[in-house]
Amino acid sequence: MRQEAAVWPWVVAWAAVAAASGEQTTTPTPTSLMPTPLATPMTCEDARIKCALRFGCGMALQNYMLGCADLISGRTSECDPYCMNSLIALTSTEEGHYLMDCVCSDDYCRESKKRVEVCRVEVLRANANSTVVSCSVAHWICSADTLCSTAITYYDRNCHRMFMGKVCSFRCNNSLAILQRQDKAAKLATCRCDGTEPFDCEGIKNNTERLCFLSLPKEVAVAEEEQQLEEEEERTNQVETSGAARHSLLSGAGGTIGWRELRAARLLLVLLMLLTPAR
Repeated sequence: MRQEAAVWPWVVAWAAVAAASGEQTTTPTPTSLMPTPLATPMTCEDARIKCALRFGCGMALQNYMLGCADLISGRTSECDPYCMNSLIALTSTEEGHYLMDCVCSDDYCRESKKRVEVCRVEVLRANANSTVVSCSVAHWICSADTLCSTAITYYDRNCHRMFMGKVCSFRCNNSLAILQRQDKAAKLATCRCDGTEPFDCEGIKNNTERLCFLSLPKEVAVAEEEQQLEEEEERTNQVETSGAARHSLLSGAGGTIGWRELRAARLLLVLLMLLTPAR
């Protein structure tokens, strides 16, 4: 007889709950960020190791362990926002999704599953493709995926001037295009700002729409970026030229003054030798 799928102690096996209650379940259509479950669930120990070895999933797993510690230990029975967000991000990854269907081997695993069950409905709803989530959650989902995390890192690095409302450069536009092609970045395009973001969410969304999508064609942005590079190069050349000129002037003056000083020193030495009485 197949053992009940559950979490140890990382996340809930949602499908096992429905099976235990006697409800009939149907195979869902691919309308969610969640990967397809394995035909044969692995042990929760193996699932945890697979997740921990992946950078994105490992980070999401760590956030879950910290954010849901009170719920797992039984100190609370509520799924607070931090715990909810970490679960959404964790279960959106392929490795983290294995934790949903992993097979428990002890009572602690099964007890943890029951406690985290309170988060089930909202986690499933948030991972549906049609659900609009907060930009914080969308950022967490992207950061939990290795490719999306890399893309959003370059986006943050190359779009700093756009964030400030100045210009959407070619590099920024290219980074944005790469980010948009990532599957796990889909919710970033539709996310809502709720004020919990550690950045100017509304300002960045407005600047992206105004500078990257509407008013500045790519060739204008490229020309402006090239002009900025030329201006920086010109300023650098001016500094180098001024420094070289000063060095040349001082070297020339130093050569002339050096001969005069040498002659004066020789005359002074001769006078000292003449005036010094012999012993």
